[in-house]
Amino acid sequence: MKKDFYETLGVSKSATDKEIKSAYKKKALKFHPDRCAGKPPEEIKAAEQKFKEINEAYSVLSNQQKKQAYDNFGDPNAAGQNPFGEGFGQEGFPDINDILNSFFGGGGASSAGASMSFKGDDLAYTLTLSLEEAAKGIEKEISIQKKDTCNLCHGSGCKDGSRPKTCTTCRGAGRVTMQQGFMAVQQVCPSCHGEGIIIDNPCTKCHGKGCYNQQCKIKLRIPAGVDTSDRMRVSGKGDAGIRNAKSGDLYININVKDHAFFERDGVNLHCQVPISFYQACLGGEVEVASLDGGIKLKVPSETQSGSMLRLRNKGIKSVRTNQTGDIICHIVVETPVKLSRKQKIMLEDFDESIRDNQQQHPKTQSFINKIKRLLH
Repeated sequence: MKKDFYETLGVSKSATDKEIKSAYKKKALKFHPDRCAGKPPEEIKAAEQKFKEINEAYSVLSNQQKKQAYDNFGDPNAAGQNPFGEGFGQEGFPDINDILNSFFGGGGASSAGASMSFKGDDLAYTLTLSLEEAAKGIEKEISIQKKDTCNLCHGSGCKDGSRPKTCTTCRGAGRVTMQQGFMAVQQVCPSCHGEGIIIDNPCTKCHGKGCYNQQCKIKLRIPAGVDTSDRMRVSGKGDAGIRNAKSGDLYININVKDHAFFERDGVNLHCQVPISFYQACLGGEVEVASLDGGIKLKVPSETQSGSMLRLRNKGIKSVRTNQTGDIICHIVVETPVKLSRKQKIMLEDFDESIRDNQQQHPKTQSFINKIKRLLH
């Protein structure tokens, strides 16, 4: 199947040399293997394959002779050309050093090493909150150990008055290409160890890295409604990059502590409310807690143990929507303990007065009927 080099670079057949070169630079920068540091192996492998396809397309479309053969015959090696092309690193396939230098203007400390390979690492921090803090939102200041920009050299890695030099071995690319016949193998530059620059006079505090480990304080604004397992990203607050390269991000993992009274279920809060036998029979008001203070709960007469009474919009406001949850009160009818003889006699008289009235014991009567059906 014929490869569509124009589609690979995202240009039309009428594209000018300038447009082809511009498209190539954008694509090559996006999929360059150096940009995949720290990513899963399958993503790195896919990026490397894409990068090879981009370079193959550019090696044809940037060469007028090959481009013409490709347009006319669908084969860049037609018209008597070498079926193996002109070899990696030669005219048919741009050298990796030239590609990287074209991205960054060639040479200098801003070339591939510092700009691409040495971005700071992302960091993670677990922040534990009380239920009240999570529900209402809060500003927190945390202290973490991380790489931060050196305050002596201001991130340059050099002593005052000195500047880094472009590595002469790799011309600032951080990598060198070893040519063996038709095969080309890329390796980390042995002179600069992949950094693209050489620092002759390194900073005495950070030893040329432009950053070092230190205790840093970071202010966080936690929105109302967060819950356990929520994750926040604080851009640029991870490890500082080497020599002013881009910093990583800080990921805040939220953990909300258990509450003494409430049990959280999303935006709703559940609690158990004990009431007396008298309140269960005749109804009344019970004071319960909310996150904003005490609140009266109306208990209707003839309330059964296990009933759920709802306090609307007294729960937690969702961090993602405007929905506010409820407080759901689970009623527990408390059985009196340590009764006196007089109290027991009163209860016996009361029970005798209602014992034969089936309408006053609907659940008991329903239970008895079910038993009778099972036994007969």
